[in-house]
Amino acid sequence: MRDLIIRELNKDSDFISIKEISAQAWEPIYLHRKNIMDEDIFHSLYKDGHNNKANSLGKWCRENKDNVRLAEKDGEVIGFVTWEGFNNETIELSNNAVLPSFHGKGVGSQLYQWFFEFAKKQGFKYCFVFTGNDPAHIPAQKAYEKNGFSNPVENVRFFKRL
Repeated sequence: MRDLIIRELNKDSDFISIKEISAQAWEPIYLHRKNIMDEDIFHSLYKDGHNNKANSLGKWCRENKDNVRLAEKDGEVIGFVTWEGFNNETIELSNNAVLPSFHGKGVGSQLYQWFFEFAKKQGFKYCFVFTGNDPAHIPAQKAYEKNGFSNPVENVRFFKRL
């Protein structure tokens, strides 16, 4: 996408943008979970649905501003990427999302490419990302593969009523 700016957090409104983007982008994930999980367990974990995740992400971003970058187009924040160091050689591409109205337009790829270059300059040799293995995460899986991630390792999360 032309004229995309990747920048640091620098306004209070940036945190609101991150929360709104994550809520919109991750809504299909929560709808999928709601459809497959026991209703009581779902409500225990996700009382406020995607808003709970959006709020915790907003708090994390306030506490870790240096580990967040935003994608901005024509003054509007349309995506973000976060990361955490895993060890001296490996960095995790953490929470990231793009407004659904900008999906398929290269915003995510530009954020990832910026992140890869940043991580290399910081001395990291490897990068990993975690994503779900359900139908709601297929778009994320395809985006990661398109940007060079490979060798996925499966994870399974089980739940039990006590």
